[in-house]
Amino acid sequence: MRKIAILLFALALLASGCSQIEKPTETTQTPIQTPIQTPIETPINELGEPIDKLVFEARVEVISSGPPHIVSSKTVLDFGKLPYNMVERKEVLITNNRDFTVIAIPSANGSISKWLSFDKEQIIIEPKGKNTSLVSIRVTSDAEPGNYSGYVVYTFFKKP
Repeated sequence: MRKIAILLFALALLASGCSQIEKPTETTQTPIQTPIQTPIETPINELGEPIDKLVFEARVEVISSGPPHIVSSKTVLDFGKLPYNMVERKEVLITNNRDFTVIAIPSANGSISKWLSFDKEQIIIEPKGKNTSLVSIRVTSDAEPGNYSGYVVYTFFKKP
């Protein structure tokens, strides 16, 4: 479904002419590119006490060969059956129902944690806002076939 949405978006861009590339002329000057500003992360020791936690069970079955078997779930980060060196990603939508900005710090534990990574070390969520976090898994080639599990935890702090 996601691939279809991306394809439809790309087709819409083509139809609207947004994807056309202008050929530079002799009088055209290239604008100076300014670097993208990334938000400065708040040091963890300055965040104070956690105000909440969001916990997801995470699991994967490592298989030695064969095609992956991907599982969709709204309550569990189930990566299904994955062969070695395959990367699978899950998107977690986090909603802040509070009247203040929060910072979510993702972490993982259990036998699955050595293969998990996050796209951001800190997720800033504005009051009554939403943000996403990508959780990726890559099973290393030295893993033994079998079931692995653990938890992905988002710890929330009030932004100072």
